[in-house]
Amino acid sequence: LFLSVARRGPRAANWGMEIQVATKSDIPAIMLVERTEGYARLVGRWDAERHAIEIENPSCRYLLARDETDVAGFAILQGVGSANQCLRLKRIAVRNAGRGIGSRFLRSVLRVCFDDLAAHRVELLVFEDNERAYRAYVKNGFVEEGLVRDLHRDADGNFRSMRLMSLLRPEWAVRP
Repeated sequence: LFLSVARRGPRAANWGMEIQVATKSDIPAIMLVERTEGYARLVGRWDAERHAIEIENPSCRYLLARDETDVAGFAILQGVGSANQCLRLKRIAVRNAGRGIGSRFLRSVLRVCFDDLAAHRVELLVFEDNERAYRAYVKNGFVEEGLVRDLHRDADGNFRSMRLMSLLRPEWAVRP
């Protein structure tokens, strides 16, 4: 799987983002993005062994966003091949948040979900206090279905709630 997503805006001719399936050799770069300051609380992180297990799982797909030769971000999809055609966006993170890369990458990931992986539903959980991500999901058509209370326990022992959100194929199909 390989996609090329052109950037819109004044520098469109100078910047492109390539989306491709990750391999085990990409795990160090994925972990580097995951370990960006502040991300542990927003998106979580796994050790190399957990990533290696997940990347080899046939129902899991890791996607990379590359700008030139560097990994600009990654996404983890779970539920690939599900009889219910429901994919879970387990994690999405970009190296330089706040510059529009994440939104473009999210749209590309959703295209892969609906066009290439035949999803009917894409769902995700987002921490209740991750407002930047929540706004990006809403902007891209996700609907909040409810609050899952005290779902995640942080390393310090505190519990945190998460919002369950989803996007259905018919909703995606009518997006501009």
